Amino acid sequence: MEYQETEARKNIATARDFAEKVLGGGDLTIFDAIVAENVRGNTGLKPDGWIEGKAMYRAIIEALNVAFPDMRVQVSEAFTSADDPKRIVLRFNGGGTHKGAMYGVAATDLYLPIDETHLLRFDDDGKIVENVVGSNNPL
Repeated sequence: MEYQETEARKNIATARDFAEKVLGGGDLTIFDAIVAENVRGNTGLKPDGWIEGKAMYRAIIEALNVAFPDMRVQVSEAFTSADDPKRIVLRFNGGGTHKGAMYGVAATDLYLPIDETHLLRFDDDGKIVENVVGSNNPL
């Protein structure tokens, strides 16, 4: 049980880093360290289907960083179930100024708020292998 608690704490910390430092800070060095090569993601950042693989996910994060260079997020909730420390639920909000094109929408210079819930799954090495996102975002 102690191992599961330690694993859960580490995975929650990694999930927070993904939200606050990668999505909310544009830190691709952290992205490279915490995301598995075979990651899959279902998110509004790729509205036409699943993200398949680390390279595709990285390219999408890079585009997000260009479109919203001042994006910041703050985690409000992070937890796991007692029986599966490899699954983390994360909720955060924040926003950024729309400074570059995204989804064919030209920059508006408007601040756009975000509110998201992520269900992340981790592998045995503590890397993110799946991220399913629910959001209520304006773009």
